[in-house]
Amino acid sequence: MTKDEKIAWRHYSTHYKHEIAFDKKNPRYKLYLQKGWITEDPRILKLLDGGIEDFREKTAVRILKESGSEIVFNYCPKCNKLTRTPIAKQCQHCFHKWHEAEKIEDIWIISFYNNMVKAFTSLFN
Repeated sequence: MTKDEKIAWRHYSTHYKHEIAFDKKNPRYKLYLQKGWITEDPRILKLLDGGIEDFREKTAVRILKESGSEIVFNYCPKCNKLTRTPIAKQCQHCFHKWHEAEKIEDIWIISFYNNMVKAFTSLFN
């Protein structure tokens, strides 16, 4: 994430967790502002104008466009759902394990290719 996106995310998170913080009469408002937990910068607030889902989607699309070749999506070879980490060998959804796979590199390459095609196709549909 860019610096501005991080600030916007922190602003949203603070708002979500501490709604009272956005009442300027609240004594904590000034503290949250000083600590950088919230912002009044219109440039940052504009990133959140469309709501949090819009912010997340725009940020994800930007990251994929700029660094798509560096991002590794690790999908379960059985249920094809995203695993928790790029090197996980057990699915938290269907509990399939592929620790014992003889050619884990082949499984990973096939899974990676199929899911990259899926990810990029879904961006433009």
